[in-house]
Amino acid sequence: MPTDAGLPQALHDAGSPRVVGGGGIWFYAPNTGHWGDLLSEREEGSAGKYPLWVGESSAPTVTVRGVSGTRGVGRAELAPTAQGLPGALPMGVEVPGPGCWLVTAHSATGTPSITVRAKT
Repeated sequence: MPTDAGLPQALHDAGSPRVVGGGGIWFYAPNTGHWGDLLSEREEGSAGKYPLWVGESSAPTVTVRGVSGTRGVGRAELAPTAQGLPGALPMGVEVPGPGCWLVTAHSATGTPSITVRAKT
């Protein structure tokens, strides 16, 4: 559920209070409230865009792994912008199949996670 508790002032000023996270890393939450709604089917698995807001000068390391009986690992690809960090950081996530996938951003100031349910 989106929250603004502990929201950094720079992120609040950017007009993005629908976020989930903490410390220096925040996931922009979808308007639907379901992370899986951001996924689109691909030839092999599903992929979606899950932008982050990073309050540090370096990008986090992101892992994608199956949870709740889902086996395997996915992939996250960060796409830094010309504006650099701190700030918005576009990220694409790919999962190899249906199930629940834990997407975790690892940084010096926190390790927020979201769970994405892929239907196909």
